[in-house]
Amino acid sequence: MKGIFTQGACILMDRRVGLDEALAVLGPFAPGHRPATGTPWLFESGALAIPLPEDSGGAILVDTIPSPFPDGMGDTEDAPLFSAWALGAFGPFAWPGALERALQHGPDKALVKATRRHQGFVRVLTSYSQGHEHSPLLPERYDALLELRCLTDVVTALLALPGALAVFFPGGESLRSPREARQAVEAFRQGGPLPLPLWCNTRRATLAPTPDWALVDTVGMEQLDLPDFEACIPRAGRPLGDVEGLLLDMALYSLRERRFFDTGHTLTDPGGRRWRVRVLAQGLRAPPRPVFRWFLDDVAVPSVLEAAPPMPAPDEELEPHYALWLKRQE
Repeated sequence: MKGIFTQGACILMDRRVGLDEALAVLGPFAPGHRPATGTPWLFESGALAIPLPEDSGGAILVDTIPSPFPDGMGDTEDAPLFSAWALGAFGPFAWPGALERALQHGPDKALVKATRRHQGFVRVLTSYSQGHEHSPLLPERYDALLELRCLTDVVTALLALPGALAVFFPGGESLRSPREARQAVEAFRQGGPLPLPLWCNTRRATLAPTPDWALVDTVGMEQLDLPDFEACIPRAGRPLGDVEGLLLDMALYSLRERRFFDTGHTLTDPGGRRWRVRVLAQGLRAPPRPVFRWFLDDVAVPSVLEAAPPMPAPDEELEPHYALWLKRQE
């Protein structure tokens, strides 16, 4: 859930980068400085702070890490790393193995090769915490989309650093080349769709209990306070690339219309086929997160694909940010 840190992204570098280098490319943002904490993985050498807009009290924090991204962050034997991860210091929805899963789904061979040789990274986080006991973790008028767009502007500027190999959103398990990131951002600035493929990943898989069925899913919609999207379809059905596009269209629709689906809701796709949804507390694959799971309405579904327990109803206990999102829809 979102806590001290509310968004996170990394620029993977082919070398170790100093904070002064980051400052040099972020000059137009007029960043301030945060003092060094001396605590490993938690702004040990200090950070740059860029205020978020609209008097939210939040800031975009930028620091540099002189080592590869710690994909084993859930290791309890490394206490400083585990503590930083538990505080959300790699983004609130970062899970162990996120980078390796990102490498397995989407990047071409050149990006995989480049990523595996990275030597350090620039970390970009957002936070509203003022460091005292009673400071709110989220402002009253919290806007996750605006926040993520502001963070992305900073990430894009940091791509001017020599040696930038890739952009990685741990919460979306999304790994993109600098060229892909710039293109997605520029297309949006020119009036195109939100750069969801930069923030979130889409994946395809066959599930062992049901080898004749395919799973297509998204990772990363929690960054925007929505569950992820899954589609379970017979492998002999429509091309999986079409289904990936459909899930992204559903996600954009949810964001645009502020639509939270309920179990049993249906949608008709551009081809005229109707889909129905279950809202579930857990997806079929890692990382752990709630999902909208979609099925074709005219196809019999193996029971194992519908076996996960439903998400709690809005009047039951939900993660705080989901409860906030639901309340806004009333």
